[in-house]
Amino acid sequence: MKRKNLVLLISLTLLSLTAFAQPADFLYGKTSKEEIDLKAVSWDKDAEAVVLYDLGSSYFISNDNGFEVCFERKTKIKILKNAGLTYANVEIPYYQEGQIYERITEIEATTYNFEEGKINVSKLDLKNCFDEKMNEYWNLKKFAIPDVKEGSVLECRYKIISPYKFNLRDWEFQWKIPVMHSEYTVKIIPFYEYTFILQGADKLDKMSSYIDNGLTDRFAGVEYKTMVYEFGLNNIPAFRDEEFITSSDDYIIKIDFQLSKFTNLQGTVTPVISSWPEMIKELIKHEKFGKQIDKTEKSAAKIFDYDKISGLSSLEKAEKIINYVKSNYNWSGVNDKYAYKNPKEFLAEKTGNSADINLFMTGLLRAAGIEADPVILSTRDNGKIKSDYPFMHFFNYVVVRVKADDTIFLADAAEILSPFDQIPLRCVNEKGLLIKKDIVEWVELTNTVPSAINNQIQIDFSPGLEQQSCRIRSTFSGYDALYFRSKFNDKTEKIEEYLHNEGYKKLDSVRTEGFREINKEYVIEFQLQWDIERLNDKIFLAPFLIEPVSENPFKQVRRTYPIDMTYPRARCFKTVVSLPANYTVESVPEDTNFENALVKINYKTEIEGSTLIAEGCYTFKKAVYDATDYSKLKYFYNEIIKKFNQKIVLIKN
Repeated sequence: MKRKNLVLLISLTLLSLTAFAQPADFLYGKTSKEEIDLKAVSWDKDAEAVVLYDLGSSYFISNDNGFEVCFERKTKIKILKNAGLTYANVEIPYYQEGQIYERITEIEATTYNFEEGKINVSKLDLKNCFDEKMNEYWNLKKFAIPDVKEGSVLECRYKIISPYKFNLRDWEFQWKIPVMHSEYTVKIIPFYEYTFILQGADKLDKMSSYIDNGLTDRFAGVEYKTMVYEFGLNNIPAFRDEEFITSSDDYIIKIDFQLSKFTNLQGTVTPVISSWPEMIKELIKHEKFGKQIDKTEKSAAKIFDYDKISGLSSLEKAEKIINYVKSNYNWSGVNDKYAYKNPKEFLAEKTGNSADINLFMTGLLRAAGIEADPVILSTRDNGKIKSDYPFMHFFNYVVVRVKADDTIFLADAAEILSPFDQIPLRCVNEKGLLIKKDIVEWVELTNTVPSAINNQIQIDFSPGLEQQSCRIRSTFSGYDALYFRSKFNDKTEKIEEYLHNEGYKKLDSVRTEGFREINKEYVIEFQLQWDIERLNDKIFLAPFLIEPVSENPFKQVRRTYPIDMTYPRARCFKTVVSLPANYTVESVPEDTNFENALVKINYKTEIEGSTLIAEGCYTFKKAVYDATDYSKLKYFYNEIIKKFNQKIVLIKN
């Protein structure tokens, strides 16, 4: 075969061998005095655990049916603090289609504890391993490494044998704890070519490639050599994922692989990925995507009574159809870009994954003469799309773009608690790809309209000044309304439990408004008794109680990745205080009126006779901020915390 078929396609401009520190011993099954005595990581004193080494390799093995991909991994971890005990819980994902599973073999796990002057060894009993289904395609092999405690050294190894050549394992160098040494070796045979993307680092400590000049391999009479690629990195810092991040997978140091070409024994090359236009064509022709829409559209008249909406505008028709799907079909909770059931099964069972529901809805909308096209995307927990690389595995969800009258919006019938023209928070992840013939168009998924929480508070003092009676009415709009609708529904016992955990103890008259009116605001209203803070002749009053933010979510000195708040947000407060008899206002927070491109902060107080009115509002204007704005946002948060939690002082006449 031609030498060019041996070459791994890569996104780097140069693959070269560099100096790389090799630990003296990666032998499985023993530990050293240095590992037992290790108390902390010199370059990360706060680490709760450290990965001593993480080694992986992928290679091909042949059988009567062709080739399988074999992945081996062995890892050793030192537990430094009790918080690191979670790393004894191991989850190994494995793939299946139908009844054909990847196979996990040779699982071993061991714990080493230094006790009473000797090293005690505890081994995993394979009877304690179990399997958990994630979705139609992915499962987890789960187990807990035994007898792990602070100071333990633990190690684990396993092998995965896969018939799925597209599933060459990716490799994550970076963990949420520091990693001393990480290395991944990939051996590629000339029948398959892969593209990879290096993320989070400009280069690695070790990057080498060479032809294995050992024994020549043979398959079906064809001789070939294996191409070896080695990647390694030392002393990798822990990934600290603060608030406002999509997924750590978007920023950690890792390598992603994608099968790009397959060459058969006769030398015929079959591209697996080529371009976005080709991907769109493939989806339009796919039995579980484009053809699924066509089948629904052809049978739509038997499913939905279009005569009932004949006199409505296109926008009104779209709303009726979307709400019909939401009301009559249930989401299984599984994300997917492909339908799992055929239309007949879906109609009969009335339950399906996100693609079942939204491709079905697309067909119904098109049958009404409404322009509707699917948009494939990656949910927030699945990571961002890299639009320079047409990798199908980036995508795990589908919504619908609707054009009705002069309105363009995105819809997701899987989310029953959102308005008909709003996609859920899980889908708000930068951009998605429109699937429409002869066009490549990226659709913005971010929302530029601020969502708001407006808190109206009435405070009255008891005659003997034992307590202050408070009435709070919180009104939620936009994505904040969706979040709290989903969290509480209209179940007051859930709300009471939440408020109690937040710090409100003496609650009464908890109620909601607008739970079933999806296009309106959601309201939570309640009353409570609040202890009065007094010192001599003074009362210290928190006008907004504990409603404002009280802890800065930004704790790092700097941040190198964006601050993704999902949507712009406003938090507003208005408190009316009936001043107690014989008390006047001694001091109030200084009025504030500040605004720039990032935030808006307002605060003011007024006194009208025996009534004090305090009003404040802070708004974060953007859904996503650049990393360069981190220090500014951190400063603004500190200012908001100080201002909105500052006490008003009342003094006895």
